[in-house]
Amino acid sequence: MVYDYIINSYPEKQTAYIISFGTIKALATIDSLCRAYDIPLDEAAELKSTFKENNEKLIKKFPEFFEEVKEQLGFGSDAEIEHIRALGAKKDATDEEIRNVIAYHKQNTQAVRDKYPNIIRYYNGLFGVPVSQGIHPAGIIVAPSRVDLFRDYGVFMNDGKRVLSIDMDECHDVSLVKYDILGLKQMQILRLTCETAGIRVPLSHEMDWGDPIVWKHMMDSPIGVFQFEGSYAYKLLSEFGPHCVDDMTLVNAALRPSGASYRDNLIAGIPNKNPSKEIDELLAANNGYLVYQEDIIRFLQEICGLSGSEADNIRRGIAHKEEKRLQEAMPKILEGYCEKSSHPREQAEQEAKTFIQIIKDASSYMFGRNHATGYSMVGYKCVFFRTYFPAEFIIGYLNAAKSNDDIVKGDTLADELDISYLNDPVVKKRKAEIISAYSGRHVTADDIPDVPRKIVVYRPTFGKSKGRYTFDPENYAIYKGVGSIKGLNASASDELYELAQKPEYKNLENMSAAEKRVAFYHLIVDCLLNTSIKKNNLKSLIELNFFHEFGGDATLLRIYDTLGALTGDFKFATLHNKSFKKAELPFLDLDLDVLMSLPHNETEKMLRGFDMDLYFTKVFSAYKDENLPLKQRLETEKEATGGTYLTRINSRSPYYYIMEMRTYDRKNNPYFTLFNLKTGLIERCSVSDARYYINNTIQQGDVITNCKFEKVRKKKKVDGQYIETDQYKTILKSWTKPKKFN
Repeated sequence: MVYDYIINSYPEKQTAYIISFGTIKALATIDSLCRAYDIPLDEAAELKSTFKENNEKLIKKFPEFFEEVKEQLGFGSDAEIEHIRALGAKKDATDEEIRNVIAYHKQNTQAVRDKYPNIIRYYNGLFGVPVSQGIHPAGIIVAPSRVDLFRDYGVFMNDGKRVLSIDMDECHDVSLVKYDILGLKQMQILRLTCETAGIRVPLSHEMDWGDPIVWKHMMDSPIGVFQFEGSYAYKLLSEFGPHCVDDMTLVNAALRPSGASYRDNLIAGIPNKNPSKEIDELLAANNGYLVYQEDIIRFLQEICGLSGSEADNIRRGIAHKEEKRLQEAMPKILEGYCEKSSHPREQAEQEAKTFIQIIKDASSYMFGRNHATGYSMVGYKCVFFRTYFPAEFIIGYLNAAKSNDDIVKGDTLADELDISYLNDPVVKKRKAEIISAYSGRHVTADDIPDVPRKIVVYRPTFGKSKGRYTFDPENYAIYKGVGSIKGLNASASDELYELAQKPEYKNLENMSAAEKRVAFYHLIVDCLLNTSIKKNNLKSLIELNFFHEFGGDATLLRIYDTLGALTGDFKFATLHNKSFKKAELPFLDLDLDVLMSLPHNETEKMLRGFDMDLYFTKVFSAYKDENLPLKQRLETEKEATGGTYLTRINSRSPYYYIMEMRTYDRKNNPYFTLFNLKTGLIERCSVSDARYYINNTIQQGDVITNCKFEKVRKKKKVDGQYIETDQYKTILKSWTKPKKFN
């Protein structure tokens, strides 16, 4: 939609997509050559493993030299040696430093070159060769009116799209403007939030970016704060204590790799001292730190006197380690800086060179201020709606979920937030103003109802749930949707919701348990006769406890099965006039006492004229309430939802369901994937104590509790020895297996 808007807003000659090329990577090159030379799969796997080990050794030996290298270098081939020389030139490495790297790499890889000479020979020619052509996934060119992209750069058609014949780097070189278009889930969350709240999404100029209530609740939870949902990012933002969007922007940019050198001091509020007061004044808004790409441009433009395009070209050259471009511009940079400086020329030149080195050290992964500000505005906007419309925001978050992790986060946010502040008269007044401004209807604080302290998210429930997550404003609660359940779509889900509005199903709280069971029997008939719901889908919903307000799921499933068996697979044409062969009665699941008490006609071989509606009413009302075993329910949920569990058990010590169990060389040291039935989180762990496992055996499908976990460092094999790494794994030390669930 965004692309179409841009394309339709400009003449055809001014817009085009950008061509991109996919190259064959190192390991894929090895795979291709091993296939060509009929090398067995296990030997090919060993060769790739050797390649990766050689690459790790090289980087470990020269970490600073290879800090930004993405290519894998594991053969010591001619192509790799040329790559190392080019890399050294970009990094201003001395000839001796480059020779040392090359000598170590060739010596370290000599054995593999001797063993596979043909692989190495053709690897030189294949590695890095473009093998596919595509379109840049998140960008489009918009040229000024004087430029004709067809005439000046060449454009071809690909699947109905205009594509420029030069790639992204070449577009930069000729100063074409590329619009970056990123699809953000947060924009969908905001749209869905506003839909639920009955308002439109406000435009940026309509927002109050300094709302004190929003800033007060900014740090209530990391969930929903765009770019700060991770624990480390959220910790930094909390420590910085943001009070405006610029504060968020500063922290956003500092999170990038270029911020590593100054991040801690910036967050702590320690000012940075630069080589001169001119630079200090330039960076005053950043507390003296070089943070944004625009800071480099401002330095080159405002202090050194370069034009805007010159400054940006040099910035890009520095970022891409193009030393030649920088050296060509250095005389002009030094001249401009010295003119502005109040210090003697020799001192001023040294100040400029010192700051240029700071730029070179930081610029590779530096964030643009415009980019960081846009992200921060989205983050603030999310918190704005999370503050004033928390239930609606959680619904938007859950309906936009892309994974089970997103669903867990949405559930966690509902559990974490204390929303009692919404009952404050000042907050009510502000919320009324927001609704009035963005809905077109006049609302006052008196129209805003009080809310409970917590938001509750309920499992899919008949009469409450639709296709997606829905809001129950009367109880200020959220109900999970059923549209994602296999075989059900939004239309069928909405039919179920409409059916629930019938009087006979609406007042269940006033019915006895027996009356609820009879009502459920009528509901089955109603569903299968008057909606598009299929019988198998109806059974899945029963097993998912969707109809729990009618009774226990095991009892409801028994009603369903009995009804199907005695009506010829849910054929209701003879419901009020049913006949049975006497010979078949012993084989049917019938209560003969109840059946024979009903009016009927009898012949030698037949019993006719039974009103089965009366039979079912009497039999079903006598059933006892029973529930399915937890393990059966969980497996049903997994199957019906494609891997998501709906059941939650709120207990002091969490219960875990063993989703998966794997064993490798040591069968008594298994690996487990556990589902936390309290939080909904999926956790992975392994058992290290084989004796404890033998005495307390558990397996896939079991439920365990009272679990004790321990984090330990992972180890990897280097030069024949196992060494600890910076990564951790989880060990399951002990557990109990409750009888009631197993």
